[in-house]
Amino acid sequence: MVDDLPGLPIIVNESPIDQDLNQCGIPPRFPLPTRVKSLMWHSEILVEDVSDPAQAARNREAREHFARNSEWLADHWPDLLPQARGRFVAVAGQEAFLADTPAAAWEWAAKKHPEDKGALVRFVLEGKGPRSYAHHWIVDDVR
Repeated sequence: MVDDLPGLPIIVNESPIDQDLNQCGIPPRFPLPTRVKSLMWHSEILVEDVSDPAQAARNREAREHFARNSEWLADHWPDLLPQARGRFVAVAGQEAFLADTPAAAWEWAAKKHPEDKGALVRFVLEGKGPRSYAHHWIVDDVR
């Protein structure tokens, strides 16, 4: 339950219609606590215009390293499967490492290839086969 999550702020999620009604002294129709939203989006996304040429060069280098590692991973998936299933795959310096936790994967990448600015870590699902990405809400039986 949402109320069982101590320490997270309670923010009422109101639609524009609810905000208009609130200004007239009418309470919102369905005030929804957004603590769950706070758990899902634990960080903010910041978009900046980078005008510093040195910073732009560092960003470009990181993107190039990441692209190389991504391409390497795409080419070497058959070498990593099936032992990678249920584990984290770290790729840095176009070399792979299998870890049980994301922290261990990132630690390996930082130690083994500190010069690689585009390391990546991916979790490989355990099962093979089709997946459903539809809503997974619990729906009551219709009788």
